[in-house]
Amino acid sequence: MIKYFFTTIVVLAAFTAKAQQAPKAVEDLLKKHACTTCHHAEKKIIGPSWKLIANKGYSKKQFANLVHETKPENWPDYPPMAPMPNVSKTDLYKIAEWVSTLKKS
Repeated sequence: MIKYFFTTIVVLAAFTAKAQQAPKAVEDLLKKHACTTCHHAEKKIIGPSWKLIANKGYSKKQFANLVHETKPENWPDYPPMAPMPNVSKTDLYKIAEWVSTLKKS
């Protein structure tokens, strides 16, 4: 019974860590577009964490539009993000898809 309990805990911990870590393809996009300079999955660096962004419930389209044309009033406790119109919507949709997995249920 105890062995089963500890196995369950280990599996849940691994699942949680995996859910918060971006897949390699997304991680590559985050690095390519310098997102990791200001954002982290769980903690505040300069901008809000990906988890906090996920909890806003933005659609992929809204997410992409807000990266292209930022709205600092959406995040009054953070420095304004510079608009990034050079990032493709395709890349932003992939990032947004992963971010949405971090949303608290």
